[in-house]
Amino acid sequence: SSGKTYLQTNVISSKLCSFHQDPNPMEVKKASTCLHNLMSRILQLLTAFPGNEVLVALGQVVEYAQELELSSTSIGKAMTGLEVVLRKAQDWEQHASDRVKLGTCLSEVTRLVASWRKLEIESWKSLLSVREERYQTRARRYW
Repeated sequence: SSGKTYLQTNVISSKLCSFHQDPNPMEVKKASTCLHNLMSRILQLLTAFPGNEVLVALGQVVEYAQELELSSTSIGKAMTGLEVVLRKAQDWEQHASDRVKLGTCLSEVTRLVASWRKLEIESWKSLLSVREERYQTRARRYW
């Protein structure tokens, strides 16, 4: 990372960005690789365990997360999707032997969620400013 804070990297032409509401395609795109790798592992495991309900459900959740539109998805929304993936993956991991665990691809998702949590905390500093700007914009409509 460049060492910049969320606020420094997300003030675009003096417009503050909201972690939970404003799209951030560059950041959300990071999830694509993680989800692709995870889906590949799930498909590999499904060949060994055809029809396994936990793996099928996990695959469906991953597919749903992959369908998020990058250009219109906030980091907060994408992070929520990845957290659902992690919860579903935990159902498999707690009962799987070491040789059939999801492994590094699941670790990638966990690291991405952790980095996004840090961004979320950094964004709290600007939350009031973002809200104030939104209310001012709405108020201008009536003047």
